[in-house]
Amino acid sequence: MSKLEATFNAIETIALAKAIKDAAAKVARKGLSVGTHEVDFSAKISGTLTVGENEEYIPTVHIPLIATMAFFIRRCGITRAFALESLREAMTEALETEKKGAETIAPEIAKDIEDIKEMLTQVTEMLGQLPKQERQGKVTTKLTVTPLELATA
Repeated sequence: MSKLEATFNAIETIALAKAIKDAAAKVARKGLSVGTHEVDFSAKISGTLTVGENEEYIPTVHIPLIATMAFFIRRCGITRAFALESLREAMTEALETEKKGAETIAPEIAKDIEDIKEMLTQVTEMLGQLPKQERQGKVTTKLTVTPLELATA
């Protein structure tokens, strides 16, 4: 158990994390100079914290890309050596084409790109058929952070 966990209960810990994680932290970061800064302040965080019901979702970020590509290549009947060389060549051509501009793309490649965009649309539709997983409900907050003035002795 960390010192933070020992100091705050679960609700207070989440409220503190949400209050700090807010976009205000990103904005404040821009104003910091490089170096070490001493910090010593107290703040009052007040407001509400709402925990939603658990929900089902389609775990697209959990699709193992490398294994998916391996199965795809195997099903297409491509050998390992041919797949690696073809991938290297395709990445090189794509980078060179991007540098030159979209207008330099050969018509047949432009057609293939449109076909792949269509396939991506179909993949998006297929995602609804993947097994669903459950995740914890979202936590939303309406918090106010108020710095406390310390009494000087």
